[in-house]
Amino acid sequence: MDSFSTQDAQHHFHDVLKKAQSTPIEICENGKTLAVVISPEEFSNLEAMKLQFVKARFSRANDDIEESKLIDGGEFMDALVSGKYDNTI
Repeated sequence: MDSFSTQDAQHHFHDVLKKAQSTPIEICENGKTLAVVISPEEFSNLEAMKLQFVKARFSRANDDIEESKLIDGGEFMDALVSGKYDNTI
């Protein structure tokens, strides 16, 4: 991924936008990433993947309900807070 400082991104904004059409562009300040610029197509793809993921999770939840695979709400919330379901797909 290409990277620009915030100052360089300001001075070369047109170049940032052109490059972002083919690859994500990282905008950094003091060594920290502040933003990533992506093409409209890439953004649409990411949004579509998120929607597909949510639909799959709802479908799985509906299947669990139909099969009476239910758990206590309090236990579930405790598991969420503890991070049990972090990074699970």
